[in-house]
Amino acid sequence: MKSIPYIPSVVDFAREIILLDRENHQLKEELELCREYEKKYTDLLNSSIKHSQNMMGNLLRAVIDPKSIISLGINAKIKEDKV
Repeated sequence: MKSIPYIPSVVDFAREIILLDRENHQLKEELELCREYEKKYTDLLNSSIKHSQNMMGNLLRAVIDPKSIISLGINAKIKEDKV
């Protein structure tokens, strides 16, 4: 007599579908969390870039402005070194 090959039952299929659905739900939650972290990271990076640009702009203005304390100090040091 030939053996009957194993045929998965409807219950096995249902269990597999339930497990896949749970995994799908978990992956969607993880994806949403990753998107939130990505947005926060991007916002923080943009904020840091703006801050750096402002700092460099302020520093350049201070150096270029002949009346600024920084320019006066640099000019005084140059004059001092020449003497």
